[in-house]
Amino acid sequence: MHSSLADSSKSNRAQAPSALKGNATKARIPFFDLAIPGLRIQQNLLSDHWPLVIRSDKKQESWAPFHHPKIFELERPATTILYGGIHYRIHEVKETGRGWGYRLKPWPHGELMYRVVELTPEKVAQAKTEEQDFKRIQFLAEISILYEVFLGFLPARWQIKLSEHWHFSPEHAARKNGLLEFALSIGLCFPALAYGGFSAYFVVPLLFASSLEGALRWGHALAANEPLGLLPLECLDYLGRGLAWLFSGK
Repeated sequence: MHSSLADSSKSNRAQAPSALKGNATKARIPFFDLAIPGLRIQQNLLSDHWPLVIRSDKKQESWAPFHHPKIFELERPATTILYGGIHYRIHEVKETGRGWGYRLKPWPHGELMYRVVELTPEKVAQAKTEEQDFKRIQFLAEISILYEVFLGFLPARWQIKLSEHWHFSPEHAARKNGLLEFALSIGLCFPALAYGGFSAYFVVPLLFASSLEGALRWGHALAANEPLGLLPLECLDYLGRGLAWLFSGK
């Protein structure tokens, strides 16, 4: 999954505390950073108590505090915050009247890092875009149950292309559409037989053939795990591709 900020799944180890002392003389004390929208960062490298304090307008759901030594008992590993070339652990999280406050300390020396969030404007903007894309894909996947059944009649090639943008399962769409075709065709056979006349001799055989096609498409998608649209449309699509290849001169 995705984080609200940039993540890195590589396992690293924290730098030694002596490295922090070398950077301390180069920093303004304290240092306030407002470059990242929604975050107010206060860094004080000379402070032994809270060298990094982050105030956020909203709760960072993907940030997990560090709970040593029970890090492996968490549902997700602790988040490592990388800021100014230094790795930090989230020590305290508190809701305030103006948002959420995060108090951080340097990551323990030698402790493995499992998930790193880099706080730079570029990385944050990139992660925000990725998070929005993920939410859109997740939303389309959740509502696909409402429309995928109506797309299963299309040729398999079209279903696969549409699924890349609408994020539904072509196999599920073909199976559901096949069952829908079977049920509708069988259901319409009875009133057609009751009406008699022309419908009994001509319409009923067509409906019966349609029900067989629906059952065939459902069985194909279930057995082969591949979509199959209405057979007449599949034939037209195959014919169109053949003509395109023929006139392309290849």
